[in-house]
Amino acid sequence: SHNAAATFQITAPQGATWSASLVPVRGNDNAFVFTDEKGNVISAPSGEVGVGDDHLGRIYVRAANLTTSVENRAVLRFYVTTAGGQTAIVRNLTHGDDAAFTEYLLVQRVNQ
Repeated sequence: SHNAAATFQITAPQGATWSASLVPVRGNDNAFVFTDEKGNVISAPSGEVGVGDDHLGRIYVRAANLTTSVENRAVLRFYVTTAGGQTAIVRNLTHGDDAAFTEYLLVQRVNQ
């Protein structure tokens, strides 16, 4: 199973935890799943803010079911939780010189 991979950078606040979720927009609520780099399904990726190769986080997503009768859409959303337990949606992610974005929209189209 092939994954969609994304790298992203969250640099502050140091010591906080980033996590990602898939928010259904249309179609099946569980149309997409997170995986590890080997393709095994995981519940939700997370990591420490500002830690890793070049401080880049990585996530992998794939369609849960490759046959579908509806168009499935989900939003990939990132959160940061501080050591004090406060959680915020990450509104502005950048990677290199790419334009800032707020969220990814994942689309699985109907098989024709």
